[in-house]
Amino acid sequence: MTRKLEDLLRILGILLLLTPASVMLPSTLTAQMQHWFQEERMRQMSEQQQWSQWQRALLRQEQIRQMQDRQQALQWQQQEQARQMQDRQQALQLQRQDQVRQMQDYERDLQAQRQEQLRQKYQR
Repeated sequence: MTRKLEDLLRILGILLLLTPASVMLPSTLTAQMQHWFQEERMRQMSEQQQWSQWQRALLRQEQIRQMQDRQQALQWQQQEQARQMQDRQQALQLQRQDQVRQMQDYERDLQAQRQEQLRQKYQR
C-alpha cells in the first residue's frame, strides 16, 4: 500500500468512527437540553413559590400591623373614655360636696337666725 492509500484509509476509519458519534450527538444533546429545560422550569417554579411565600408573609405582617394599630386605637379610645368618665365622676363629686357645704351653711345660718330670734324673744 502506498502512503496515500494508508492516509486515505486512516481518514476513512476516522470518519467511520465519527459517524456513530455524529448520529448520537443530537439525541444526547436533545436529552441534555430537555434535562436543562426541566431544571430551569423547576428553578423558576421554586423561585415563584418563594416569591409567593414572601408576598404572603408581607401580607400577614401588614395585617398584623393593622390589627395592632386597631387594637392600640381601641385601647386609646377606651382609656380616653375612662378618663372622661373619671373627670365626670370627679366633677359630680365636687358638685355634691359643694351642695352639702351650701346646705350646711344654710342650716347653720338658719340655726343662727333661730337662736337670734330666741335671744331677742327672751330679752324682751
